[in-house]
Amino acid sequence: MAQAIDSEVKEIVETAHQQALVTIKHNRDLLEAITMQLLETGALEGEKLHQLLSQVQVAT
Repeated sequence: MAQAIDSEVKEIVETAHQQALVTIKHNRDLLEAITMQLLETGALEGEKLHQLLSQVQVAT
């Protein structure tokens, strides 16, 4: 039973990891824009943060 649980957890983690990598790749330009904004201003909040985060493309 423990082995089956371990196997299922491993599969879930690996799937989530792959989805995260794809999401990062799809949003590379946005991540760079956010990074530049943070380097320039030191913070992102309010409407500007909402505007940037609304552009995230979720991996499918």
